[in-house]
Amino acid sequence: MENTTEHEKSLTETDPKTINVPSWKNFADHLVFHNRFTGSEEKENVCRFLDKIISENKLTYSIPKGAILYRGRKITEDEIRKSNGVNCGFDEKQSGVPPYRKTHNGRVNIAGIPVLYTAAEQYTACAELRPIKNEFVSIAQYEVAEDIVVADFVLDNIPSYEDTPEGMLFLKDMFSSFSLPVTNELIDYLPSQFVSEYIRIAHEDISGIRYSSLRHIGGYNIAIFDEEKCRFVRSTVLRCSRVQYEFKDIDADQILEL
Repeated sequence: MENTTEHEKSLTETDPKTINVPSWKNFADHLVFHNRFTGSEEKENVCRFLDKIISENKLTYSIPKGAILYRGRKITEDEIRKSNGVNCGFDEKQSGVPPYRKTHNGRVNIAGIPVLYTAAEQYTACAELRPIKNEFVSIAQYEVAEDIVVADFVLDNIPSYEDTPEGMLFLKDMFSSFSLPVTNELIDYLPSQFVSEYIRIAHEDISGIRYSSLRHIGGYNIAIFDEEKCRFVRSTVLRCSRVQYEFKDIDADQILEL
């Protein structure tokens, strides 16, 4: 991250221990129920905290040119294409991001602002779609067109600030929020959308966000802000042959597999 922006330079003198970082819950409640669209001390403190640790490369992950990412979409049997006798999934246009006016709210994007949601693993891309048995999934492969750096929101990679337990707790809860199920997309996505939008605008050298998969333990999702950073390679079709659930007895701590 050699090209430091003027915005980042102005914050390099800020010690994270001096920033009054709110709890993630208090920040989320403030954003959802009190102040969505105007400035506030809570928002400013969160932004300053993110600026500091991103500028120190403590929240970043490098993806080299040529790396392959995977993007999945459910596909019907009638939509499967044939190319030289081989079953193919959606083409480049159908596999890519939707038009602006058809872009809905997501964890990393606000409605109307498309983001290329991908996964680091093919299995993760499939699992995120929650297909039922015998459903088909079109998996598009995307090649990263240049070396890029993304914000790293993987729970196991929390930067250590021994003197700031509030900061570590904030990061832990923020990372977790990117992988939690939601019941109301309009409200529940707001906190992660705020963080993502701020990083996209304030840190031009950050190309996306990597976060843990909700559906595949150990898997990673990677949301790319600019679709042009990746090149469509091809698509294949997979069929879901099995769905497995795992349940944990909250008293006996016993795992039951079905």
